[in-house]
Amino acid sequence: MAKKEIKIPVNQMVKDYTIATLEKLGVAAEPGKVYNQLRERGAVEPKTNSETRRLAKMLAKEIPTFLPDHVPIDKKKKGEYVIFNAEWKSKIEALICDGMFRPIYLRDEVNQVLQEKGHEGCCTRNHLIWWLSLKGADHMIPEEIAEGILRYDFEDWSRFRLVEKDAYHPRLEIPDELFYQRIEKQSADSQVKRNLRFNPLTPEQQTERQRYIDDFLDKIEFIYKMDGKAVDQNTVDKLKNDLDVLREFRKWRDAPLTTAQYEAKYEELRDRLKTAPPRKKKRGAVTKKATDAVNSVLATLSTGTIETQHEPKQWELNQIDLKDYIGEFTRNDETGRNKIKEAQQYIDEFCKFEDFDAEFADLRRSVNDYNKPFKGGYIAGIIKNKVMMHESNNQQGV
Repeated sequence: MAKKEIKIPVNQMVKDYTIATLEKLGVAAEPGKVYNQLRERGAVEPKTNSETRRLAKMLAKEIPTFLPDHVPIDKKKKGEYVIFNAEWKSKIEALICDGMFRPIYLRDEVNQVLQEKGHEGCCTRNHLIWWLSLKGADHMIPEEIAEGILRYDFEDWSRFRLVEKDAYHPRLEIPDELFYQRIEKQSADSQVKRNLRFNPLTPEQQTERQRYIDDFLDKIEFIYKMDGKAVDQNTVDKLKNDLDVLREFRKWRDAPLTTAQYEAKYEELRDRLKTAPPRKKKRGAVTKKATDAVNSVLATLSTGTIETQHEPKQWELNQIDLKDYIGEFTRNDETGRNKIKEAQQYIDEFCKFEDFDAEFADLRRSVNDYNKPFKGGYIAGIIKNKVMMHESNNQQGV
């Protein structure tokens, strides 16, 4: 069956609330498209997730070309560039996954509250429409709705109807026979081009048509939340930025050469990347910006209070690298952030390792091989194990 547009009457306030809720949850798609995803897959993908997957695929394909191969390159430098690209690509490929989430409906949340209060009834669509019209969108909270149902006395909720002056216009897979058949006849009257009449649906067809409408309303309206979080828009913006940087890089790389000195331009472009792995800060000369950054990190990561600014030590610079790296994985992972906080003592010790660079590289390899979407707790566990292993080796004089 091909998808056909069908008109589904609805109260305007209910429609506005439905669309606003979808946008708030990051879905940002018209109700018809959301319904078709829910009907076909039982889940819906936020727009930022699908956009992230699309952009990440494009970026992962382009990353290996980020090499200034139009001029001779020192072998050691080229090796560094290749490793940088490999780590960057691995990080981006982790973003290429489905982000389908199952909706959690307001009626189910209300029913759970009612059951906890010993009420045998259940929440219906009419209950939710009534409460929305009575209290407004800010009060569409399970506990409040349940209290309202218990407090207000009304027996026949099917009698509660609001005027339906608006409508959804989704394209649904619905049989042809469930549409009114329009019959056109050419009129002999030149003033009337066509004489139109419709064959009405039979009662059985009307019942079947209503089944499609009810299923649409049941799946699309009064979604309360999703069983996962949408990708932050900031991630989408970073991916777009880096694709723009690589486009600029290609133009520079393919333009006629004016000099063999490539490093300044290449490094300037690399510094503008926002999804690439953190780059190792060099020892020695440190700018005021780096000093301020370290003090900011210490203020949030350390248990003590920073009273004065100071020239950052190498382990403090290591903290900046590690904090940036961890932040990429815990932005949408509250549990992971909590695990990182609990492991803060081990993180501080990890940053003081003399072989930090090697251990950090090993950490990244392990995380890249870890296939689960939320990695904050995993990172905390690896760091803790590494610190404990170091302490054990030191005690044994290894």
